[in-house]
Amino acid sequence: MDVVNNGAEQRFEIHLPGGDVAFADYRPMKGKVMFPHTVVPPAHEGKGIGSALAKAALGWAREQGLQVI
Repeated sequence: MDVVNNGAEQRFEIHLPGGDVAFADYRPMKGKVMFPHTVVPPAHEGKGIGSALAKAALGWAREQGLQVI
């Protein structure tokens, strides 16, 4: 599953079959990042997509030295 960091939209995305997109929004702050919202389309729930988004997002935050709030 390919997770893309769409910096322009400030969200991590997974492009799904049929044109659907699962995503996890983020809000960078000084030395911190907040992840306020995650969406997985209902047709794709239960497939580990949310977990893949969370893993990628938290890994990115760690690499950037950001505190997650």
